[in-house]
Amino acid sequence: MGPLRPTGLGFGAYYNTDFLTDDAFEKVKYRQNVDRTTASLAGKIDVNAGPNMNISFGASGSYSDRNGASWESSLMNY
Repeated sequence: MGPLRPTGLGFGAYYNTDFLTDDAFEKVKYRQNVDRTTASLAGKIDVNAGPNMNISFGASGSYSDRNGASWESSLMNY
């Protein structure tokens, strides 16, 4: 069944969401599945190896652990 239903008068349509009752809904935690954890690291070490020589060592990293919201599983998202 699509998002619309005919009015029965031969023209026009009603939204199927207008016919949902209270038992069609489920109470869920607000903003479900949108947790996000992020870490970013950067480091640099400079070594003076002589009067005219410097050696640099550097690194960077990033970590992300997230759950993005999904509009595909939203109610009546056609």
